[in-house]
Amino acid sequence: MLRVTRAVAVVVLVSGLGAATALPASAKTPPRRGPVRAYGMIVAVNGSTADGACGVAGAAGTFTLLGRNTSQTVIHVSAGTHFFGRNLSSPTFANVCVNGLAGAQGRVSNGVFNANQVKIWAPKPPPVVSQFGIVVSVNGSTADAACGTMGGNGTFTIMNRSAVQKVVNVTTSTAYFARGISSPTFANVCVDEMVGATGTRDNGVITATDVMIWSTVPDDFSAFGMVISVNGSSATGACGVAGAAGTFTVLRRNASQTIVNVSTTTTFLMKDVASPTFANVCVNEMVGSHGPVSGGTLNADRVRIFARPGFPPVSVFGMVLSVNGSTAAGACGTSGGTGTFTIIKRNASRTIVDVTSNTKFRPKGQSFANVCVNGMVGAAGNVSGTDLVADVVRIHAAPGSA
Repeated sequence: MLRVTRAVAVVVLVSGLGAATALPASAKTPPRRGPVRAYGMIVAVNGSTADGACGVAGAAGTFTLLGRNTSQTVIHVSAGTHFFGRNLSSPTFANVCVNGLAGAQGRVSNGVFNANQVKIWAPKPPPVVSQFGIVVSVNGSTADAACGTMGGNGTFTIMNRSAVQKVVNVTTSTAYFARGISSPTFANVCVDEMVGATGTRDNGVITATDVMIWSTVPDDFSAFGMVISVNGSSATGACGVAGAAGTFTVLRRNASQTIVNVSTTTTFLMKDVASPTFANVCVNEMVGSHGPVSGGTLNADRVRIFARPGFPPVSVFGMVLSVNGSTAAGACGTSGGTGTFTIIKRNASRTIVDVTSNTKFRPKGQSFANVCVNGMVGAAGNVSGTDLVADVVRIHAAPGSA
């Protein structure tokens, strides 16, 4: 239910606030000809586009709305502006924050939109972060093959290519994905695996909404870990050359690095690949090597590739512009169905999100039917071509209005 509060402090607008961005010509309605409306994603508050930037309770100020047509409207609020909020008991200008969803109604005078009421449809969302790397501990254990518990809460630690470690919390709401496993759980997250995680961060700890398991636990090798460079290149997707000699560097879970030499006689093994070569050794893979060590370098006679390159999770957040090609207000997806929707981010760029039969929706109980034009949505997954193939879609707010 929307509730209303009114700012009671008297604040004088400074002259600088009068220089707001003008509305489109079609919206320049003279005063007293009726109210004008604006609706969209909040991309700036009092000139700041920083994550978490908000207004000040009881104060005058401005915020900028990004509409579905990518136009931007600067809204002026005063001590007399009424604020309404979905699930907010006493909303004020302090609840108007970057990345929120809002509507405004008021009058335009000399190209300035002065709001008499503001409807806050979605508060600022928690920032989404992603991590990718090798699992170095699970629930505090660094033992070989230590794993989580099916259906349980817990933690695991990821070490990225820079040897920086991050703790990831998982809950009963965390969604899991894995190559070759139909219904993965926390029990499939084990030491020495390559894993990506997406979620929210608090005091440096990530609480994961989704976890992607890219590789399984290996056998014993002279050197095993994540490939962080091939022939000197650490670029994502850098690979060796078929039939050629070369080197690659493996990051082990104790943060040490091992340089592996391959020759034209090195044997390569990889599941589901008939005749793998050095060209199948790429940055972000999990690889094990056998061979003698000379001068700190392993000269591989055999290399086993455990997974094709994994990719750090990609996340997007914004307002839904279209669903399955429709931009009509109220257009939504279909529960249990597949399809696409387009998000506009606060920098006005757009991302097409693919929903598959494997996509999970949060909060629990939500589905593709809850992805609707004018709503606020976040998605996390991996890029295929120009689209984001979603592992998880989080519904932040249902559509609102001006």
